[in-house]
Amino acid sequence: DNRKAIAPILLDYFDSGAGGQLEMVFLGCIFRNNRYAGNVANPSIITVNGPENRLTVDRSLFKDNDMMHNNTNKDSSSFLIESSGPLTIYDNCFDDNKVGVSPIVSYKSSHDGRRNAG
Repeated sequence: DNRKAIAPILLDYFDSGAGGQLEMVFLGCIFRNNRYAGNVANPSIITVNGPENRLTVDRSLFKDNDMMHNNTNKDSSSFLIESSGPLTIYDNCFDDNKVGVSPIVSYKSSHDGRRNAG
C-alpha cells in the first residue's frame, strides 16, 4: 500500500563532488494495476531525480496502470516513468495504461530507447 509514499519507486541519490552514482536496473519486471495516489505524490511509478541517478528498464511490462486517478494536473503531469537522469529503455511493453502526457518523460539529453511497444 503506497498511498502515503512520495513515489512507488524513487531514485534520489546525490553526491556533492565524489562522482558517485546510483544505478538501478529493472529486468523482466511487471508493473501492473498501479495508480496515482494523489496530492503530494510524484505523478509516476518510477521517479528519477538528478544526473547521479541512472535508470535502465529492460524487457518489462507496464499494464493497466492509471496515473490519471486522483490527478488534478493530469494534462501536464502524468507519466509511468519520469527521469532527470540518464535513462535506458529497451524491449518493454506498455499496454492499456492511462497517462495524461506520455508513458515516459526524460528531462536529460542522455537517454536511449529501442524496441518498445504499446
